[in-house]
Amino acid sequence: MLKHSSEDNISGCLDVEKELQPMLDSTMTHFGIRQTTTSKNDNQSRSTGKTDQQTQVELPDKATWATVTFDEFPSISRNIQESLRQEQTSMKNAKKELQTAKENLEKEHSFVQHVSTQSLDDIVNFNVRGTMMAAKRSTLRIFKDSQLDRQFDDATWPEQHTNTPSAKQWSYKQVADWAKQHNELSDEVASLFEQNRVTGLELLAMAREDVKELGIRRPGTLALVTNAMKGLKMKSQCSPIFIDHDPYSFGKILDQLHLKVMSKEDYKPLLLLCIREGKQDVLVKTVDYYFPGEVAKLVSKENVVVDSDIVSEDE
Repeated sequence: MLKHSSEDNISGCLDVEKELQPMLDSTMTHFGIRQTTTSKNDNQSRSTGKTDQQTQVELPDKATWATVTFDEFPSISRNIQESLRQEQTSMKNAKKELQTAKENLEKEHSFVQHVSTQSLDDIVNFNVRGTMMAAKRSTLRIFKDSQLDRQFDDATWPEQHTNTPSAKQWSYKQVADWAKQHNELSDEVASLFEQNRVTGLELLAMAREDVKELGIRRPGTLALVTNAMKGLKMKSQCSPIFIDHDPYSFGKILDQLHLKVMSKEDYKPLLLLCIREGKQDVLVKTVDYYFPGEVAKLVSKENVVVDSDIVSEDE
């Protein structure tokens, strides 16, 4: 509402150009405002000083409110509803992906906890016809009563694993004896080790420059000592168990054992269709060797159909 200090100002505000009058009338009609127009003669106009037409506006006594719904705008309503449906679908898909990621993370966390609680001494190294592989002893025993389970159980494993003391546990006298018995090392080298009271743990940590500090300066002798120390370091690690089986097939078995540890109840046997061409028969024989007969119902063959906890030809 505009407030004016004089009637002249009010008259000026109400003076509307003829070409704008229809627009004003239409607007006022739309908002429900009634208007009354009276004509004044020239004499009255001159005596009163008012315009020829005076518009009196009557406003409603009470404010009225209009409710607008999307039904009055069908195209906008359809667009909004479609956008809401798409958003709802996207949220459902995101929820499913989040749930899947959560389940995978829980499986991975469980596997890491399982591995981290195992002793390093339980790592078994294999030499499979020249191919080096490794696995946890607990993983090898995941299928009970199998050949691997019996081979690496708690009763027999310590006897296989501790036939000779580790070089890390040698005293300085044992280090000197090792040097004396080594075909490429002289008695002088053995004496220097004994004089400096070098233990097995120190010997395995030594480098070429450390050997020089003991008094061995000749390049040829240094090379022989360094080479002998390198060989001892390799032997001091867990000696690999030789496996006289096809590396591809044995590797597939280890993969399945690892998968069983991670998947638990969701574990599924390996499909023979996934095996490299020409290796299927070899794999079945290798599996049958480590998981024989009905011991744990791991492998059974009948009419070329394989139904196994390790290998499957179904699907």
